[in-house]
Amino acid sequence: MSVDPRQPWAPSTDQDGSTADLEIGGYRLYQPDPTAALAPLGQPQDPPRPAPPPARPPAPAGPRFRIIAGLVGAALAISMVVGGLAFMRGNMSTYLPPEISWAEPDQPVPHPPLAPGADLRGADLSSQDLTGADLSGADLRGADLSYSDLTGADLDGADLRGANLYEANLTGADFSAADLRDADLSWAQAAGSTFPGADARGANFSGADLRATDLSDLRAAGADFQDADLRGASLNGTDLSGANTDGIQR
Repeated sequence: MSVDPRQPWAPSTDQDGSTADLEIGGYRLYQPDPTAALAPLGQPQDPPRPAPPPARPPAPAGPRFRIIAGLVGAALAISMVVGGLAFMRGNMSTYLPPEISWAEPDQPVPHPPLAPGADLRGADLSSQDLTGADLSGADLRGADLSYSDLTGADLDGADLRGANLYEANLTGADFSAADLRDADLSWAQAAGSTFPGADARGANFSGADLRATDLSDLRAAGADFQDADLRGASLNGTDLSGANTDGIQR
């Protein structure tokens, strides 16, 4: 197109909305758009970059991974429990009374000291060497003295109601005025022991060795003396009413 210098010039509008200035030698010059971003001279403008592909969702955990994770979690839980118990054991021992302590599984629970008048109710004294022990006036109700050696022990006035003295060695022991009601002295070795004034109602002396024992004034109504050896025993004033004396040796 040609431009008449005498006419006021107005830029024409092209189909793409840009304005043309003039055309010289087959080249069209355009009115620049002030709002458009300009690329640096001599460099073409970069084409728009394609959008990145969407992120792939994480692959589901396989069965082996789930098993391993479960084992690791279980191991951590067990270690926490064990650590907590160890902490409690270390701290609780400070507040426990002296007669109570944390005992190892293979160790017997300690009992109170053996002394006259001691409270030994329900104590486990089985298979113990208690030779010559002074347990006079002690509370031994329900205590387990089975298989223990009580040779020459002093049990004068002791409370042995319901105690277990099965096959205990009671040779020469003193049970004067002791309470032996419902106690189990079956198959005990009690030769030469003394029971004057003791209360043994309902006690079990079956198979016991009671040779040369002093059973004077013993209250043994309803007691069981079956197959007991009473040779040389003193029975002065002994109450055996209702007692089982089948098979005794005298």
